[in-house]
Amino acid sequence: MIVSTPRDMGKLLVAMLNRGRTVLGTQFLTHELIDEAVRPQAAAESEIGGPTRYGLGWEVDSAFGSLTVKKAGSVSTMVSLWVMLPERKLGVAFAFNREDYQVLPLVGSVLQVIAGGEAAPFPVAPLPPYAAPVGVAFSAAVRERWVGQYDTRFGDARIFVRGDSLFTDAEGTESALLASNDSTFSVANDLVKDAGKTFQFRRQGGAITLWSGKDSLGIRTRP
Repeated sequence: MIVSTPRDMGKLLVAMLNRGRTVLGTQFLTHELIDEAVRPQAAAESEIGGPTRYGLGWEVDSAFGSLTVKKAGSVSTMVSLWVMLPERKLGVAFAFNREDYQVLPLVGSVLQVIAGGEAAPFPVAPLPPYAAPVGVAFSAAVRERWVGQYDTRFGDARIFVRGDSLFTDAEGTESALLASNDSTFSVANDLVKDAGKTFQFRRQGGAITLWSGKDSLGIRTRP
């Protein structure tokens, strides 16, 4: 059984759960690719919390009570989450219109209902009050140090100076960067204020890389 949102996400889960075959019986992915994709190969920390093991892009563990294969991904305005329970031939795809992993308890409730059980009430808690980040002063030399074009996994991102501040233009959104220190900046933007997103610049050899928390985003291609 597949529950999919949107539909194209569900089509891929169908193939993953059916040895590479689509709902029409076409061999879309090879058996070998499926096996290798979900073979646990390296210990890691899950994107959505807790220990896991990585296959080829997929997390493999027992997060939802049995063998669980899952993948989460996000940009500043949405999160997608794919979950497969191979032993039950069950796959679910979720898309959320905000970057907020606090909704994850909902996933377990949905899986419980699909299995014929009853879900526990989903806890409803008010959002904590938003406290706008407060930047610290930094020198013009620091501003110029990080300026440039970055090749990130979300596409090109530009870091530039306007007035006395650093700004980013990424994913079609322009945001101010408020310094916590000389290399770490909070993104001041209504779209991501609840996520508490930060950017960190790091020198690695002769390169400058851009990070969001522990997540490597990309590398500067030109100053």
